[in-house]
Amino acid sequence: MPKLLSLSLGTSDVRDLGFLEDLSRLRSFWHSNCGAVTDYSPLHRHRTLSQLSLRACFNLTSLDALPPLRFMRTLGIGDSCLGEGGLDELCREAPHLSTLDVSGCDWVTSLRPLTGLPLTDLRLDGCQQASDFDALRDLPAMELLSLIATGISDLEPLRSLSRLSILRLDLCASLNDLRPLASLPRLRNLYITDAAPGLDLAPLAANRKLTVHIAPGQEVRNAEALGRRLKVA
Repeated sequence: MPKLLSLSLGTSDVRDLGFLEDLSRLRSFWHSNCGAVTDYSPLHRHRTLSQLSLRACFNLTSLDALPPLRFMRTLGIGDSCLGEGGLDELCREAPHLSTLDVSGCDWVTSLRPLTGLPLTDLRLDGCQQASDFDALRDLPAMELLSLIATGISDLEPLRSLSRLSILRLDLCASLNDLRPLASLPRLRNLYITDAAPGLDLAPLAANRKLTVHIAPGQEVRNAEALGRRLKVA
């Protein structure tokens, strides 16, 4: 398969990535079950990769094991362990990223390094140490933003994300005011499943194309303002 351009291993239990050395033309690689992978060096030679998505990569401790990131457009390294300063280094090495998934990464602290990246898709699910959410206002191209189980409380920085269409705030226990989202003209799906109790949905009623998703039995205020645009599942 030397001419293979794209490869997805899904959740298969592949531990040895040595076979990648024969796939010199590879442009895209996805592996969603990297828990048992200990050696990522076979990826390093793939300088043509523009899309790389690794999940459960607990043994990834350095960007040095990855291919050069300068021309990377999509990067996912969820559950990796880069350590302090990892996000700064990543953003310096990968200035052209449009999609970034660093879910479950404790080394993601200040989000300030993200400013300036041309991100349209950002996933920070479970990044409990994340702070400086104010930096999100400087990502105007954002279309999908996932902040599941993070400590965000003030949504004011999202007010300027005029292209945002999907926002995930599930399990965000510190939320208190959804009003900043009322000014987002392209917002189509808002997920607040099991977020802070008692959120007022009335400010969202004017967006007739918005669907809000909550959990069964979840406490919200003014649910009737959304009518059928409130989905419970």
